[in-house]
Amino acid sequence: MLIAILTSCAPLDYQNLENFHREQSGVHLTLSTLPPQIRVGKNIFRVNLTDASGEPIADATVTFSCRMGHVSFLMPHAEKANIQQPGLYEAEVDLNMGGEWDFTIEVERAGLPTVREEFIVSAGSI
Repeated sequence: MLIAILTSCAPLDYQNLENFHREQSGVHLTLSTLPPQIRVGKNIFRVNLTDASGEPIADATVTFSCRMGHVSFLMPHAEKANIQQPGLYEAEVDLNMGGEWDFTIEVERAGLPTVREEFIVSAGSI
C-alpha cells in the first residue's frame, strides 16, 4: 500500500503535452503544443474546444497565461489565442527559462461563465 501511495505522489512529466484533456461546465478542452516536446523558447500552445455535444466552439476568447512556479514575484505574461479553425485556438508563448511553469487557459464566451483550467508545464531543467 505504501508503494501505491508513493507512486501516486510521483511528479508527472508535463514536458510532452499531446492531447491533454480537461472538461468543465460543458466545455471540453484539449491542450497540445508544437513542438510536442515543450522547450525553452517559443512554443505554440493549442487548445481545441468543443461543447458537450462535440461541436466546435468558435465564439470564445481564449487567453494563455504563464509564470514561473517558483518565482512568485514575477508577473504572469499572457497571450491572446487566435482562432485557426472552428474550435481550434493557438498562441505562441515564450518560455524564457527552463523549469516548471504555472500555465492557465481562460475561455470566455458571452453570457456564460468563464472556464479556467490550470496546468503545470515543464520547459526542461533550469
